[in-house]
Amino acid sequence: MSDPARLLLGDVGGTWIRFARAAAEGPLVGLRALPAAQFAGLAEAVARYRELEALPAGAFDAAGFAVAGPVSGDTVELTNLPWMLSGEALRDALGLTRLVLLNDLDAVARALPRLAPADLHELHAGRPDPRAPLAIVAPGTGLGMAAAIPTADGWASLAGEGGHRDLAAAGEREWQVVARLIDRFGRASAERAVSGPGLVAIHDALRSLDGLAPARRRGSSRAGWERWAATSS
Repeated sequence: MSDPARLLLGDVGGTWIRFARAAAEGPLVGLRALPAAQFAGLAEAVARYRELEALPAGAFDAAGFAVAGPVSGDTVELTNLPWMLSGEALRDALGLTRLVLLNDLDAVARALPRLAPADLHELHAGRPDPRAPLAIVAPGTGLGMAAAIPTADGWASLAGEGGHRDLAAAGEREWQVVARLIDRFGRASAERAVSGPGLVAIHDALRSLDGLAPARRRGSSRAGWERWAATSS
């Protein structure tokens, strides 16, 4: 019997690429996370996924990829990976009949209104308005933002690149941290602080302000963040 799960799904982030397969109905199967830095491009990552899942060539009819970067027409340049993706070229390389590239936070915004109450975790008690806009703030390798807006025809998604706005500060101590980030990176965007690598940058800035030497780390800060992400997914 042929495998009915012929739709390939991918969440392409700056650190991890998560793949799964789906059929017309039913749960996702074959969920795997692969380190993005190991591959020269997305086609190579898909080939490795096929190998790990023992799938033959031509195993997929179509694919949808949520990617961490702004999508412009048929192309996307990933923010935290040196990749430029073309939907048409990738579709041909993978032998697919259809391929969709979508900003990753755009995908989250489209999915958010579909969540059931059991899928949610309350952080602050209140009375939710079922027709109010929904905001998405997603720190990871970078900082993604989006919104889901209610309209007369249903929900509309609004993707953005808010992680690249200038970082604001409230109080002298925070301004000192921002100044340290500017000294280090040339500019202090929100993503420089509110992200996995940003935690390390803030820690370094605070130690510097307190006159302490940089903390000793096992390997690079990015490697440590990758280990944390792998165990926290």
